[in-house]
Amino acid sequence: MGIGHHAAASDAFTRSIEADPLLADPWANRAILAVKRGDLRGALHDLTKALALREDAAILYNRGRVFESRRQWQKAVDDYSRALVLDAGDSDAISRGCERCRKALSRIKSRSR
Repeated sequence: MGIGHHAAASDAFTRSIEADPLLADPWANRAILAVKRGDLRGALHDLTKALALREDAAILYNRGRVFESRRQWQKAVDDYSRALVLDAGDSDAISRGCERCRKALSRIKSRSR
């Protein structure tokens, strides 16, 4: 999907949110496009909104990825861990993300001693 298509898709998700802000999927889908644009703050906002509407393993995983990208290790571990509890699908990817963040936290703790 090209940049123009991303903008059109993002606009469509925004219109959907405006029409019914209580649907989690448009928030989550617009967040994915925000990540692709490098807008991690916007993605975090939209994923948090989506989670307030529906707790979902995929949304938690995606927010965990955003937290991981922002080096917010503990928040990423928390989201990945909750996603693992809820997940019925690809728990391998979630487990790998959780482990990467735990290792980063461990390195930080060992440096501060």
